[in-house]
Amino acid sequence: MPELDDSNNGLPHGSVNLGNGYILLHKCSKNMIIPHGDEAAAISQFLGPGHLLPHIKKWAQLRLPNGQIAHSAWREALQPPEQIHVSQNFLNEEVTRCGEVQYFTRLAIADADENAEFADVALVRMYSVPNPELLQCSSHVVLASQLTDTISVIRVKQITGVIMMIPRWMTLPSGMEQEMYCMMERLGYDIANWGVPYSVYREADNDDMGQEIE
Repeated sequence: MPELDDSNNGLPHGSVNLGNGYILLHKCSKNMIIPHGDEAAAISQFLGPGHLLPHIKKWAQLRLPNGQIAHSAWREALQPPEQIHVSQNFLNEEVTRCGEVQYFTRLAIADADENAEFADVALVRMYSVPNPELLQCSSHVVLASQLTDTISVIRVKQITGVIMMIPRWMTLPSGMEQEMYCMMERLGYDIANWGVPYSVYREADNDDMGQEIE
C-alpha cells in the first residue's frame, strides 16, 4: 500500500485529487515529455485546432469513485510477469466500450480567459465491439473483442469501472481462428446491449526497472 500522507486530506502520498472521487495515484514519470506518433496525434485531436501539443507527465494509476484502482500498460510493462495487474482494462459505460489504458496524464490548456487549467485524461487502446457472431451463438454469454491499434484520448471521469479482458485463441463461427479478448463481467454491470445493436440478437510496485519514475 502507498505510504499515507500526513496531511488532513487523507489521500495517499503523491496523489492528486481530481474531484468526484477520482484520484491520480503515484507513480508518475519524473520528467516532462513531448508525446510522439499516434499518441501526439490523439492528443492533438482531443485538444482541437489552435492548441499547442503540451509537455506531459505519465501517471500510473487512477482510483475510481467505487474504490477500484485502474492501472496502466505503461507502468505494468516495467513489472516482472508475476507482479503484473490485470486492471488496466476499463469500462466506459457512457458509450458502452472498453479499452486498455496506456497511461493517465494531465493536459495543460487555457480557457477562454487565458487561465491555465488541466484536462485530466487517459490515453487508451480501444477494444472492438464484441464479435456479433459469437454473441449470437452463445446467447449473449461470450463477449469477445479484438484489441485495436487505435489510440484515443478520453476524460478520466468517463471511466466507470475496471474489468478483466482474458486473451485466448478462438475459432469463430466462420471457421477463422483469431486471438480474441473475452470480457470477465464484474457484478453490477448491465451488459444486455453491450456495444452491439439489439437486432443482431434477433437473428511489485516499487521496482522501477531503471526508469525515471517518482
